[in-house]
Amino acid sequence: MDMIALPYLLPYGMENWGLNTFRENILLYKEGVSSSRDQQMSALVIGHELSHQWHSNLVTQAWWDELWLKESFATFMGRLAVDHVHPDFYMTDQQFLTDDLHEVFITDSLSSSHPVYEEVTSTMEIIGNFDMIAYKKGPALVKMMFCLLGEESFKKGLFKYLNDNAYASATSRDLWEAMDWAAKQDGLAVDIPQIMDTWILQMGYPLVTVTRDYDRESAVISQKHFLMDEHSNYTIRESPFGYIWRVPITYTTATEPNFTNPHSLLLTKERDTLNVTDTSRDEWVVVNINQEYFYRVNYDPRNWDLIINQLNTDHTVMTPSQKAALIDDAFNLAKAGKLDPTTGLRLTQYLKKETEYLPWCAALKALNHLDRLLSHTAAYGVFKQYMLQQVQELYDQVGWEDKGPQLEKFHRVEILIAACRYGHPVCTQEAMKLYRDWIDDGKEIAINLKKAVVCGGIAIGGVEEWDFAFAKYNASNVAAERSMLLDALTCSRELWILSRYLDMTLNDEFDELTALQVYTTLAQTSLGSYLMWDFFREHWELIVSRYEGGMHQMTPLVNAVTSTFATKVKMRELQHFYESNVHNVGYDAPKGAFLGALDKTKANVKWLDENLVIVQAWLETAVE
Repeated sequence: MDMIALPYLLPYGMENWGLNTFRENILLYKEGVSSSRDQQMSALVIGHELSHQWHSNLVTQAWWDELWLKESFATFMGRLAVDHVHPDFYMTDQQFLTDDLHEVFITDSLSSSHPVYEEVTSTMEIIGNFDMIAYKKGPALVKMMFCLLGEESFKKGLFKYLNDNAYASATSRDLWEAMDWAAKQDGLAVDIPQIMDTWILQMGYPLVTVTRDYDRESAVISQKHFLMDEHSNYTIRESPFGYIWRVPITYTTATEPNFTNPHSLLLTKERDTLNVTDTSRDEWVVVNINQEYFYRVNYDPRNWDLIINQLNTDHTVMTPSQKAALIDDAFNLAKAGKLDPTTGLRLTQYLKKETEYLPWCAALKALNHLDRLLSHTAAYGVFKQYMLQQVQELYDQVGWEDKGPQLEKFHRVEILIAACRYGHPVCTQEAMKLYRDWIDDGKEIAINLKKAVVCGGIAIGGVEEWDFAFAKYNASNVAAERSMLLDALTCSRELWILSRYLDMTLNDEFDELTALQVYTTLAQTSLGSYLMWDFFREHWELIVSRYEGGMHQMTPLVNAVTSTFATKVKMRELQHFYESNVHNVGYDAPKGAFLGALDKTKANVKWLDENLVIVQAWLETAVE
């Protein structure tokens, strides 16, 4: 198999018979210059494109409404491939949650979402299908089959599917039949077509709610279509199953915690009972073990209290994946108005003692969203105090030495970035010292810490620090290093410097893909978001002319530019811009992105109206 790096390629990679092509910064890895994160990204995309030799080239989807058969399998099998080479990366069991699952949970909770199997009749609709549902929800459903069947039965069914349809086209039905054959061969009591049709033919996913009767030692488990905003103005499309799923339920209890071989049942109707007769009123129950299946879970208030007490007492009882799932579920249930907004925050109190990467990664993503919501309110000061309090002890533990296995390195970087961002005085001083040592004495920075250091130095410094990093960007011939510096340059807190940076994207300073990276990164910073929204509207025609043909460009750009929107003013501006400009675009891809952005902005505004006072009061009591 030949692989080639191209200086300009719209997608990260492209599968071809015998020759896979890649962007330079994806394929070209240089020890000592490329970071561990770069190495992992390179491995993932290579695994994805190699998987396409089977899932796309050997067996091709019958039509573009079956796009998930190639993209979802390539993503999931690519992760399995990396796990095989680097089991210490935990790509499938852990990182899949925060990289893919938690992101697509948000998209698929909007009323503007669509099913995995989406009928398409035009080229523009085909382009629109290359979205997060295909690349992130689809792999989650493949993982669901993998967990339902077990590795050996899954492989047996997959081999049959590939062999039966080699050098031909296939449909989801062909895949179901092969997987169901393997299940029957191995004596598994699962009906794959009946289960999986409910997941690919209707949009969204269920919220599974566990309501315990503590006196009778029993529990009711129910499912309902989870929507971030149930009062959205958009009409929910009809479902052939009435938004009832066949839900694989796995659960364990404090009585005998088992996160490897938990209890299980299949929820096929709106509600059923859960056997918790051996669990006392003072012991917790958790469902969807390690978040292997595609649904969120809510509990009655007492059970949430028991879970929080367990984490504060001995958090090591639960796996990193389970803790990450609980944190992500709690914050997003609160966003949807289905849980007290302080529950997620209470779950984060134990994090001062958490040394694993995944729970912190899930928490920081949720808290970054809260940061964006609170950043323009009076509550932001006490929020920064709380964040600094939570990372204080861990900052002292992780240090500035770039060492350890993959997830330890990732964890260190997350903590250092958070500590510097929220004003830890020693962190900001050390970041500036390391950066000045590089500027003044040419002393190199440890590669995995480089982005945190350069970002911190640019944020504290002025034009000299920014110009130095930009000169290093221009001088480097390593794509991964150039990409890192490009992101770090958005960390400036000087408006005029950021405006100058944006102006550079209008001339020949950057190619279109490099400019896109500047836009998406800058838009997600607190200061840059305001600049980028003005720039986006002012240069809309140029942006459309540059990116309208790119299936992977416009949607991430719209998502990034609107990611901080949380006021009624921004909601009106976004609505006006959509109505005045987007309908003139000759293809569908950005329309779905704008509808999703409107949904998310409305949900943000609603959440702030209902919860700002409550959250601020809780933060004031939680700060020591």
